[in-house]
Amino acid sequence: MSKSDPCNKYPITKYLINKIPSINKKSITVLDLGIGEGDFGAIIKKKVKKNIKLTGVEIWKPYKHPQWKFYDTIYFEDIRTFLKNNKKKYDCVLLIDIIEHFNKRDGTRILSEIIKKANVFVVISTPITPYPQRDYNGNPYEKHKYFWSDTSLRGMDFRRIFIKRVYTYSKNPKYAHLGIYVLEKVIK
Repeated sequence: MSKSDPCNKYPITKYLINKIPSINKKSITVLDLGIGEGDFGAIIKKKVKKNIKLTGVEIWKPYKHPQWKFYDTIYFEDIRTFLKNNKKKYDCVLLIDIIEHFNKRDGTRILSEIIKKANVFVVISTPITPYPQRDYNGNPYEKHKYFWSDTSLRGMDFRRIFIKRVYTYSKNPKYAHLGIYVLEKVIK
């Protein structure tokens, strides 16, 4: 969906507003993959009192929202294409409620690419138990295709910082768990 589950907003915001200022650079680069309405870009620009260069990637132009004004650059393309063609590295990479929209093979490639692309840290939010979702509001990219387990994400060196049981708006299953994970790199 164009917005994250509300339960994600506080823990992700708390992490970002504490972590980003600790980056010892004059200008900090943030890559937000799958910006939706731009909630996290707006939060970063409003709450973090540092020079932030914010880049977003969004495949679904109809999500256009006034919060997109907080982004310095927005690419309208598939994340896979962007990662293949863009060789730039970023201090922070956000993948909030996105990885579940790819099959396992593509998702594994995306995770591998964003780990390489991040200089300091990566934040991921995703359902970690089945959470069915089809096309949403005419957007065919909203379909959930694969569910990452807590074990598989921690096996890739991500650390879980939050987990929450949520209602799925489906009869089977009625509830799912959402997890928020970070991968922090050692800065030399």
